[in-house]
Amino acid sequence: MQPNARQIPMILSLVLALFLAGCVDVTSTSDDLDQPELRVHDVSGLNVEDLDNNLNELLRREDLPLRGEVRLLDDHRLAVNGSKRLQREIERILDDLRNGPMGPEAGTSRPFRVQYWLLQMSREEDGEALPAGLDAVVEPIAREFPGFEFRVQDFLESYHDGPATMRNLTSGAGTRLHYRGLQIVEDGVRLHAQVNALPPSEGQRPPAYYVDQRLQPDKALVLGRAHGGGQGEEAVYQVLIARMEWTD
Repeated sequence: MQPNARQIPMILSLVLALFLAGCVDVTSTSDDLDQPELRVHDVSGLNVEDLDNNLNELLRREDLPLRGEVRLLDDHRLAVNGSKRLQREIERILDDLRNGPMGPEAGTSRPFRVQYWLLQMSREEDGEALPAGLDAVVEPIAREFPGFEFRVQDFLESYHDGPATMRNLTSGAGTRLHYRGLQIVEDGVRLHAQVNALPPSEGQRPPAYYVDQRLQPDKALVLGRAHGGGQGEEAVYQVLIARMEWTD
């Protein structure tokens, strides 16, 4: 797909924002991953809108010290002048767009849904009853943190008719889910996604979860846990859980 006149300015404005937000003197550190270099990538045949979306997601990440400049030279060349960290992330994005993050999709097509819960874990006097099936999956965490209680902070649910490679979902509270790949496999689905969650507690930075997992039907799975600072002198944590179910 060739970019049209509207899409090219969108890419250029995005990469300029990336340059302004992440560019510092790349020679100021001795870390090998921060050393600058110039690479030019062939992006002919790629969907420009998908490339734009992925670069936007890269720009929003707060966990990577990305340094450099990215420019669309013409219809089929993307120039990246920056740190090896930035080069590595953009090469991964381009590889995902060309080949899919998990290889060829399985031939099977079957409807299913994926549910996500964000649980806040803190020393509250009274927790709340968790949705069916979640008590067992949080039990190991509860044993590790005696006296902590759980409550549901947010919930998302996506429905699929078959394999999906790109989809976005945002809850009313503000949690953002971005699928990089969702593939039906023999024992369930292979999940490759990014979840930009709510802050675990007020005044804290929102965590981002980068997920690459196999989900088996009807089995909830803890995908990650984030520390959210504290309310007063007490620690607060966040737990991200997912579960998939066939819907046919």
